[in-house]
Amino acid sequence: MKKKILLFGVMGLILFTSGCTTDYTSTLNQSVISSETSHTSDESTSTINDGLFTKVFNDSTNCGKGSSPQFVAYEKYNVGVYRAQTYLSSVFTTLLPSPNISGYEMSSSVMNLSGIKGIKAIELTYKSESEFYVYASESREMSEENKTVVPASSGRDYKYAIVRFDNASYYQITTGKSNLTIKSMTIRYDGKTPVDDYDYLSYKANKINMDDLYTNYNVSDGDVRSIPTDITINADGTYTINETKEYTYHTRDYLKANYSDKYADDLALLDPIDVMNYYMLFHTYPINYFTKEEYESGLGSNYFSSSCLRRVSPYSGDYGYGAAVPDNGGTYYELDIDLNNTYSFTNRGNGRVVVWGKGFNGKGYDKNPVAVYTDDHYATFREYMNYGVLAPRFNAEQTLTPYVWSNPTILSKNK
Repeated sequence: MKKKILLFGVMGLILFTSGCTTDYTSTLNQSVISSETSHTSDESTSTINDGLFTKVFNDSTNCGKGSSPQFVAYEKYNVGVYRAQTYLSSVFTTLLPSPNISGYEMSSSVMNLSGIKGIKAIELTYKSESEFYVYASESREMSEENKTVVPASSGRDYKYAIVRFDNASYYQITTGKSNLTIKSMTIRYDGKTPVDDYDYLSYKANKINMDDLYTNYNVSDGDVRSIPTDITINADGTYTINETKEYTYHTRDYLKANYSDKYADDLALLDPIDVMNYYMLFHTYPINYFTKEEYESGLGSNYFSSSCLRRVSPYSGDYGYGAAVPDNGGTYYELDIDLNNTYSFTNRGNGRVVVWGKGFNGKGYDKNPVAVYTDDHYATFREYMNYGVLAPRFNAEQTLTPYVWSNPTILSKNK
């Protein structure tokens, strides 16, 4: 099926504005019908069926604050903006380019978090130097089949587009390779009430039991251990290891003895997979991680340059994002991850690895730690599967995805 797009110059209608006007109509079929530099209200309304409802957002409902998820509510409808730029009073929101830093990130987007029955069209007034994408579906699961590609605008002028759909209850607008500024947004729909509450799904994933690899976690300085990075999953629920990666354990005494006159940057682990692998193997964090107190005492900067120095923060409790996972209590650790080469102890960004030392209370889990990765400051998580793979993204502090935490299938090593 093709999605239909009308492109004009400036305008919009359900209004999400702050200067924001946008109007949506839903079809699951795509083609560019026309593209012009300007249009009138009559041209717009003539393309929309009579009898449709609209919702209007004004500048007091602007969602574009900060890079973490932001939310507004209009009557019964909740709207979320994810990875938005700093607040601008003249636009509804500016979404940042899709990160694609490590391949794990979710695109910047604006979406409805509560269903709207019978969405028929989305109208956008926008500026973007690259194409971007509008998804619509009757469920919160979006796929390529539900995607409409909206062309880039040209110059400094705003463009106006209508994306039509046959029927939908959920939409999501995501960025491409450049900022997307939405001046206004209008949603047109034919239902008077929200759809039923969404029943969040469980994802499917396969996880390695670390007790299959190591039962003795007593380690000494210089110990080398390996973890699978590629496996074959067999029909009987076992796995065969194809490739591994080695990591070496070092203590602070090793730093003192060998790096008194130079930086130990060659020992630093910065990639989130490496950080999680190290913790799974040695039950502690990499040697380039220091607590706030250690950093303020100058301990970390004695051994690592600022580009390799990272913070670890220990916590306990079962609040906030802790309620999203079945942890066994005890201490958990937040390990900072640099997402865009701007990290410092005073500007820590949104990337974290979170490790629960006592693991999860789930079927098939062993006594070992469990790690998750977040690139959006705890809005969503991806659980580490212990062989270089992250499970699908699920909701942590926010409800941005169709998924909640699910017990993965625990694989056994093929003897």
